[in-house]
Amino acid sequence: MQNEINLTQIRDEINSIDKELVKLLEKRFNLVLKVGEYKAVRNIPIFDEGREKIVIEKCKKHLDNKKYESYIERLYLQIMNTCKDIERDEIKIL
Repeated sequence: MQNEINLTQIRDEINSIDKELVKLLEKRFNLVLKVGEYKAVRNIPIFDEGREKIVIEKCKKHLDNKKYESYIERLYLQIMNTCKDIERDEIKIL
């Protein structure tokens, strides 16, 4: 049966996407460090609530299937919290 779902193929595709996601997250983390350095030099706080809301709304607009909006919001809140941790840990600013 050619129409039968092949779990191995689906998981292989997920693994490929995960690899891409990790590489993109690493790029994001590297850019976050640059933002953190900029903020540290100018004594700007790490947390910017307005910016975070804008990022989340922009990300939700990229969705084709709007039923995932709440999941994208939760995911991006976690990504941004992780990025703030990276800034604090690597740049040593509060």
